[in-house]
Amino acid sequence: MAPSIWAGSLIMATNFYKRARDRRWSSIKRRSKTKCLFTISKSAAKEIYNARYRNDPTRKKRFEILENLEPFPDQTVGELVNLQKATPALVNNEDLIIKIFFNSFIDRFERERAPITMFGSAITFDKKIAGIREDLVKYAQEYQTKNVAQVTTPTQATATASTVPSNGLAVPA
Repeated sequence: MAPSIWAGSLIMATNFYKRARDRRWSSIKRRSKTKCLFTISKSAAKEIYNARYRNDPTRKKRFEILENLEPFPDQTVGELVNLQKATPALVNNEDLIIKIFFNSFIDRFERERAPITMFGSAITFDKKIAGIREDLVKYAQEYQTKNVAQVTTPTQATATASTVPSNGLAVPA
């Protein structure tokens, strides 16, 4: 096969793969809008990630870990808030906070401990997920405690704000 024919075949294969991938993603989006069975959408997404990262085992492993860590992965944050309002016993505050700040908490975990793909490499997958989950719950509790403290002590906040010099437009100088 001549080099130019080989290059053309490679470009055609790449374009075919990209179109197929885009069709699968649009199918997943359509399924999520119509509230299709979560297992179907999840399996389709998993198939796409396996194809996309077939030559990158680290990213494949990262996807698998994140998939197991995110609480209520089939729900949006808005849906989860509504679910918590309707049935408070089903969704606890920690899960909701983790869902909202999931990426930030994962970044913090990786800064403080280790990349999630390397963390707990000598232990079983279940123990690894449980260990990371403990830290995520701890971060959510810290966030919750910090915000409850700010809400319960508004007089301290106004006292601090009144001691800051202002330019007369309620903006600190």
